[in-house]
Amino acid sequence: MPKKTGMETATGATIDELRKSVKITKENEFEWVDIFAIYDKKGKKFDIPFFAHNALFAKRKFMLMADEQGILQKFLEDFELVQIGQFNIINGHIQALTEVIIEGKNIRKELQNYEISNEA
Repeated sequence: MPKKTGMETATGATIDELRKSVKITKENEFEWVDIFAIYDKKGKKFDIPFFAHNALFAKRKFMLMADEQGILQKFLEDFELVQIGQFNIINGHIQALTEVIIEGKNIRKELQNYEISNEA
């Protein structure tokens, strides 16, 4: 006979009930994950969004992508990293925003500073 977990009689909450149960305040900010995307200024389009804990982690990812062979490295001045929102992992809410984190033209300088600080 299978071991009972206590979940046999539990009832599931609907998504709407979960959303209503969570009050969105600064106290809940650990529940939010930032959403970023790379914007092509000449093509006037965003790439597929990605999630990161904060702008520093997203910026590092952008820097690594800019350091690899490819379209981003070749046309770096045409791109910028933009925070496009935040996602609440508890209730599924998305708060939209548009904030440029760093422009591609500034990445080369950032990469040089990073290399210099790692050599020290």
